[in-house]
Amino acid sequence: MLCFNAEFIFPLIKNAGMKGVLFYDTGNAWESGYHINDMRKTAGVGIRWYSPIGPLRLEWGYAIDRKEDEPASRWEFTMGMSM
Repeated sequence: MLCFNAEFIFPLIKNAGMKGVLFYDTGNAWESGYHINDMRKTAGVGIRWYSPIGPLRLEWGYAIDRKEDEPASRWEFTMGMSM
C-alpha cells in the first residue's frame, strides 16, 4: 500500500472549534511491488468540529479518475477520530 494526503485546514467558526478542510488524496494497494502509475486520486471538502461529544467530521470526496462501476463522489461522516 502507498498513499499520500495533502490537506489545507482553515478556521470556520473559531470559538466553536469548527474548521473547514480542502484535501487531495492519492494511493493504492497491490499484491506485489509498487506501481506509481496506478495511483487512484480523490479531492474534496469537509467540515471538522471539536464538538462537546468529541471530534466530528463530515467530508465529501470526488473521484478524479473514476472507473465505470464506481460512484463519482462519496460522503463520509466519522466520530471520534483524530483531527
